[in-house]
Amino acid sequence: LSLLEDSLCIGPLRHIPDTNYLPNPRPLQKDWYEGKAAWDALRSSDLERDCTINQWLEDKDKLGLGYRLAYKTTEGQSRFIRPSMSIESVEDLLAVTDVDDSKLMMSISAENLDDNPDANQVDLDHGTLDEIRSKRSPDSDLYMGTEQFKDTDITLWDVNNGIDVSPSDIGVGVSQLFPLVVAAAITRRGVIACEQPELHVHPRVQVGIGDLLTQVNNSPVYLIETHSEHLILRLLRRIRQTAEGELPDEMKKLFPEDVSIVYLEPSPEGVLSRRINIDEDGEFKERWPKGFFAERAEELF
Repeated sequence: LSLLEDSLCIGPLRHIPDTNYLPNPRPLQKDWYEGKAAWDALRSSDLERDCTINQWLEDKDKLGLGYRLAYKTTEGQSRFIRPSMSIESVEDLLAVTDVDDSKLMMSISAENLDDNPDANQVDLDHGTLDEIRSKRSPDSDLYMGTEQFKDTDITLWDVNNGIDVSPSDIGVGVSQLFPLVVAAAITRRGVIACEQPELHVHPRVQVGIGDLLTQVNNSPVYLIETHSEHLILRLLRRIRQTAEGELPDEMKKLFPEDVSIVYLEPSPEGVLSRRINIDEDGEFKERWPKGFFAERAEELF
């Protein structure tokens, strides 16, 4: 039960947050199915987690998606201003226009305005007011107080274009794969189940998913439903490189017993499950049922 509570399942169609999405501060296990919990996890920064995510998002020898997480810090001053219809000084005028100057006009009259309601009204000279405001401190009695603030949000950064983007601005494949990347970076135990992580991504990225499942320095078990031959081929390659001593130094070794490939096949008696075993050379010990690898070989040769 403890392992199940630490596990999560990512469904086949992951949610793409829009610009109005508000992260849930207390995401539940069920929120992972639509992928929302991955975006909720980014409501606050975690340096180790975010560096791991960035490695997989950005590095060309990993997924190479062209995006990274970025911390967006905004700081400034909040000013508290008392509403007033009585403006007795330039400082008062600066205070009132500090709130909303779009609806204010200036009356030009040689007489008292109460006795001369037909006085000419013109738009305030906002440029002059801004110039005066930049040279004076806010010392009007209408200012009741000030407060400094600093907010930090996590955003996606488009590496190629040098701009921050929302999840709805990026490729669908990136947003669909993102929950699995986050889950791999934050999960320490249990099972991470994911249906079709290869949705809408390039074959180059699909082979990178194979490394994501075996090389993140945590120890969850992955249960992956996939139709991607590219993902399987990457697993076979890493097993072969391990046996031949050709695995890159920074990568963890991968052995046949680390991978279980189960083929599900419909039949008149119901769905049949068939284990496809792998030898130390990264080759299948049994022939695949129809639908994979053999059809590709026929097209190539």
